Amino acid sequence: MPPSPVAAAAFDWIFFDCFNTLIDDFDDAGEEHGLGSLPELAVTLGLFPAPEAFVAAYLSARSLPADGREILLPERLGRVLAASPAALDPRAIAAVVPEFLARWEEDYHRLIRPTPGVQEMLMHWSARKPAAVISNFFLPKQPEEYLRRFGLHGHFRFVVDSADFGYRKPDPRIFLHAIERAGLAPADAARILFIGDRNDLDIQPARTLGMQVLHFDRSRAGRRVQPAAADVRAIFDWADFR
Repeated sequence: MPPSPVAAAAFDWIFFDCFNTLIDDFDDAGEEHGLGSLPELAVTLGLFPAPEAFVAAYLSARSLPADGREILLPERLGRVLAASPAALDPRAIAAVVPEFLARWEEDYHRLIRPTPGVQEMLMHWSARKPAAVISNFFLPKQPEEYLRRFGLHGHFRFVVDSADFGYRKPDPRIFLHAIERAGLAPADAARILFIGDRNDLDIQPARTLGMQVLHFDRSRAGRRVQPAAADVRAIFDWADFR
């Protein structure tokens, strides 16, 4: 059993991951790629022979450069369409990307929802500790807009998203930028509690920088994710973070 969550007196700031921590965006199958009906659209348009082929091309195209740079959704979709058996030229790709973006937005807005118990948890902590969000996302400013949509935005001093900043977790630059926004120095990292659902993107990089960490373990929600490591404090429900 992982150690119990840290006491409130042990930290001065809380940094949260956003997706599948504050806002859920995994589908009924537990997938996190957020493609919605794009694979079916690709088949309907004659661009891929099967939805699985589109998904495979997307998963390959979203591979990130070693320098930690974020790749925005239009560029990702362009890479996917460039791999289509239809052999689209750059002009044809540029013409069809907006249709995919519009369909994605429609699907995604129906999919996302607050994580269970998040509003009550934030109401508890907002009067006790300053909080911020560090989010990976492929469209700038959207995490902040989604938090606002669900009435969660007011609990945070600031939101740093990878599309706007340019680098994504686990790259240390996005964490260090948030530390600076909080008015702290890297040497103050131990004063911050970082909470996220991913060991690779959230827990380990925050820990490496010296932050305290709390793993919001979603493995019981039916998602295809690794559970928290045995030596990491973890919770399965926001009611346990008090």
